[in-house]
Amino acid sequence: MNPFRILVSSVMAVCLSVLVGSVACQTANPPAQTTPPPSASGHKLGLDVNYVNSVGSQVVEQGLFEWNKNWADGTDSGGSLTEIPVDGIGPGPLSIPVSQCQFVTSAALTASQTTYATLNVYKRPGNNPDGGVGPTLIASASTTTNMLDAAADAPSTGSWFAWQNVVIPPVTGAFVAPGDQITVSITKTSTGVGVPQGILTCYSTIQ
Repeated sequence: MNPFRILVSSVMAVCLSVLVGSVACQTANPPAQTTPPPSASGHKLGLDVNYVNSVGSQVVEQGLFEWNKNWADGTDSGGSLTEIPVDGIGPGPLSIPVSQCQFVTSAALTASQTTYATLNVYKRPGNNPDGGVGPTLIASASTTTNMLDAAADAPSTGSWFAWQNVVIPPVTGAFVAPGDQITVSITKTSTGVGVPQGILTCYSTIQ
């Protein structure tokens, strides 16, 4: 046999054996994943926490503190409420803006320009051992029909109706910080007006 043919046949045989061996030893590709991953457990607010839009469209404000006024006070000026502590601010950012306060009333109240009540919400620093730091106003509103004069008094609420959210607007730039103590007072003008039982809650907008 021709030596050249013998050499070519030998080389081809070696290459064929290498090719067959590599194909036989190759690891098979894993099967495609056909089972979807388990869905996230339901959130206590009824949200799909995997979707930011779902959270943003349903949770826009968060309660900071609240006060349960569990009595209806007297209609005379003696029914005024001196400043009392009602709640505190827990751990959180250094400055938490106050976006709005609301008083959910259980009964009606008639607004008046001469005989009304003013509800004030304050904060005091939690670390105030000598009591030397006074209150800072957070929100205020009077049960008047309109502003008493050129922005010198608290905003008016108008008349109240049972089960209504009465807006108590915050002052410009109002904020609270961890450790702040929240206080409330109610003052009466003229012969006064009775303030019904209700719950005051103040909120901060979630950015």
